Amino acid sequence: AKLEAGRWYVLVVETVGDEMRVTIDGVPAAYLKSSGIAHATKSKIELGVAGKHGWFDDLKVWNAAPVK
Repeated sequence: AKLEAGRWYVLVVETVGDEMRVTIDGVPAAYLKSSGIAHATKSKIELGVAGKHGWFDDLKVWNAAPVK
């Protein structure tokens, strides 16, 4: 995604089982399916900006039950 310096974006990362979906300002940006995502002892979240500068604000993390 091409992002503008100095502009704020809404980034959403959702994981369900072994799948991860990313949206930026409500637009799909990435999808990944990997057994490592659903690893039973996974206990951390890491955020990076590919070796560049970035800021995160109003960060929220929660568990949610999937809709059946």
